[in-house]
Amino acid sequence: MKKNDFIGKKALEERGAPAIKRIGLKITGRGIAREQQSVYIGDTLIGQTTSGTHAPFLKYPIAMALVSADSVDVGSQVEIDIRGRRITAEVVTLPFYKRIK
Repeated sequence: MKKNDFIGKKALEERGAPAIKRIGLKITGRGIAREQQSVYIGDTLIGQTTSGTHAPFLKYPIAMALVSADSVDVGSQVEIDIRGRRITAEVVTLPFYKRIK
């Protein structure tokens, strides 16, 4: 949306602000999130994970999720429901790392 003009920009502007956003999650609890797992702040369901795995390069598990646009910011603490058990995660900026050439 920062570009002056592109195909479809007018249509996107007419729809208004997005209702959801994609976030990165650093898993701080014990477990690995997978796709389609619920993300909570307290008892409030804010979204679902789209993917998750252990990142050997980073040495901790990570995940991405689609959540309500105004629900969290970078640094917020959330919980992910993994098979009936909630684990903690921190919202981080994307991409998870930048490749240095």
